[in-house]
Amino acid sequence: MPTVIVFFLLILPQGNRATHVDYGKSECAYCRMIIDKKQFGGEFEAKSGKVFIFDAIECLAASYYRDWNVPSRDVKSIRFVNYSKPGTLMDASAATLVRTSSVLTPMGVNIIALPSRAAALKMKKALDDAIISWKECVELVKGYWHLPPPKPQ
Repeated sequence: MPTVIVFFLLILPQGNRATHVDYGKSECAYCRMIIDKKQFGGEFEAKSGKVFIFDAIECLAASYYRDWNVPSRDVKSIRFVNYSKPGTLMDASAATLVRTSSVLTPMGVNIIALPSRAAALKMKKALDDAIISWKECVELVKGYWHLPPPKPQ
């Protein structure tokens, strides 16, 4: 399943777009927190048009690992909020993920998405800050939150 999703991520168009979030009212599809911070989060869109929104990249990663609600063949896109342009999304394939101690995300794992490696390198301030891949992000969240094995499909 992950190979199929990676394939879809590689063929997605580039660019920014507005989120589907009604800030202060929409809730995260994973943790159910009300989404109120415009610089964090992401969303998954199925080919059916159904959109799952998340308050933090770590919630999206946990949902991806644990209980993705749509078969991989139905994936249309995965998008992250662009930390440097709050309230806008970029395709996951265009994003560079950073785990940084200089930013506190809503769920505390402190993973943000930036539009380039250069922007990500500028955000790395502490020795333990790191640029990470999507796969590393999922593994990091899995370990950090001690997630149980995925639900059977």
